[in-house]
Amino acid sequence: MKKIITLLFFSPLFTFAQNSILFEVSKPGQTEKSYLMGTIHVQDEKAFNFNDSVFWAIDQCSKTAFELDLSLGSIKKMDEKAITEIIDTQYITSLGKYIETNFIPQLVNEIPAKDLAHKITANILPAYIEFMKLKFSANNRTQFVDQYLQNYARKNKKEIIGIETYTEQFKAILGNMSSFDYEKANLSDKMIEFIKKDNIDFDIMELFNGTEQMIDFYHQGDLRGLCDYLNTTISSTNAFATSLYERIFFDRNDLMFERTKDRMAEGGMFVAVGSGHLCGDNGLISQYQNAGFNVRAVDVSSESNREIEWRSLDKQYYTVDLPKGTHLTENKDVMGMGFLLESMMDTTYANTLFTSKGMATFKIERTDYNEDAEAVNDEFDYAAFLKELQEIKDSTPGYEDLDYMEEADDITEIESIENIDYPTEINGERIYEMDEVDEAAVYEEVAVEAVYDEDDEEISDYEGDYEMEEAEYAEGYYDSEIEEYDDIDYETEIEDEGFPYSKNSIKNKLTEEQQVYFKEVGDSISRYIKQEMGTLMMSMMGMMGGNSESYPALVNDEEVELDFSRSMLGSSISTIIETETSEYELTIEGDPEVLQSEDLRRFFTSFKLKE
Repeated sequence: MKKIITLLFFSPLFTFAQNSILFEVSKPGQTEKSYLMGTIHVQDEKAFNFNDSVFWAIDQCSKTAFELDLSLGSIKKMDEKAITEIIDTQYITSLGKYIETNFIPQLVNEIPAKDLAHKITANILPAYIEFMKLKFSANNRTQFVDQYLQNYARKNKKEIIGIETYTEQFKAILGNMSSFDYEKANLSDKMIEFIKKDNIDFDIMELFNGTEQMIDFYHQGDLRGLCDYLNTTISSTNAFATSLYERIFFDRNDLMFERTKDRMAEGGMFVAVGSGHLCGDNGLISQYQNAGFNVRAVDVSSESNREIEWRSLDKQYYTVDLPKGTHLTENKDVMGMGFLLESMMDTTYANTLFTSKGMATFKIERTDYNEDAEAVNDEFDYAAFLKELQEIKDSTPGYEDLDYMEEADDITEIESIENIDYPTEINGERIYEMDEVDEAAVYEEVAVEAVYDEDDEEISDYEGDYEMEEAEYAEGYYDSEIEEYDDIDYETEIEDEGFPYSKNSIKNKLTEEQQVYFKEVGDSISRYIKQEMGTLMMSMMGMMGGNSESYPALVNDEEVELDFSRSMLGSSISTIIETETSEYELTIEGDPEVLQSEDLRRFFTSFKLKE
């Protein structure tokens, strides 16, 4: 306890100059403290530079509040009708007609296509390219900061409160669109003037996702610097940006304060919202202070983090150490995406370890060998996969609406394992007697569903992957299921359904001169995107394929390599221990920094097979 207390060095607000992202909030005489944290909505590893004081603060509270409840159940309960009411379709149709007959002719007449294209490619698109680069960075964690903290609270059985609804956030972004009289305001003139004179340098994405500069300030725990940066950015932009900023920050600040002040006064409340909501006279820090709360900064930057506590597991075939508060997953991998599936299915995060360096889950897969073939364990069994998902669904709260089994008939029509037509060779080993094959196994590269033509004759031999001859496909193998798509008039179908913005519909609304104009703008934008996206796509392809490193370790008294792999599908570190009859694959999946650190190596080095 003394060690934890030393981590929380509280300083008066004026002394600390607000240079923290975590604050203690209390009223005189209050026994239980509350806490306020500024977050940033990114996955960049740099944004997770805070120490375990943040976790300690959550631990002290029974209630937690975030901008939104990010649970699957909350998302599924979104009021679609309310969201639909935000968007006045009649108003949008009317505005579209105004743009078509008023704005576009004026735009074509007064601004050359090359000038408009330059403004878009020089001032608007770079921000979105930068956003994409950040999104697919190799330094990203699995979850963004708010989501990470909320799931830590969920694991520790804290009450989760969504300060706002999804509908309210949509309203804040869109505003009351239908109240704007575009004709009276001479919208076309103002838009043309804006395009001519303004640099169009306002980046809406940075308000929601942050820029490199914002992430750097957050990394340093420098709230004052971040607030100054935001203020400078907004004040140097246009009236539209200022109006949007007021809706997103000022108006919502008042709502957040009103909805949290009473619970903060009760104590035991942890509130985490975007750091921008803490800035300025209207920010939550000032509003709490004006309401009589004492606000003190908490040091989250010191190099102090609590150590991981371990426990020993005594299993049937081995012993291994596991971090306390987690559970071991055994033989439940699904297509190498165990961590993503585990996170998706384990909505309570009971199996997950949370540290300041990231999240992690642990698993051991045991594969047994028999005398006649290399392995009796199948690499991927569709039927078993579906059955397992159904079992998880049945035992997992919040998944009652999902029906994983409904696609079973589409994936395989096998009614009995006896109907499987095994090849005569598996991995080079000839099979002489089918009775010798374990019927519970589905081998790698084995066809689990034979393909037949209309006469029930086999039309493709096993060659690793199924290939249907082009001529046979043309004969209409699936004629009963596929209609003649060549006869479908897509545009007509769309128009018949009343969709007003199909390609042909828009084209028909433009004059020939306008079509040439927008083609020139579109071509310039396309060239820019192809040029800029090339590097990004190469990076993404690299992330999809993954990159790996190895670390030496002593596991079960053997010198082995721990293989670390990072990709867009997740990161993992693993090794395999083999015996004459079995192999054991030990894997930790999670965020890159914690996997590459020494913090979790004990999971591997403690593994010991029984005699």
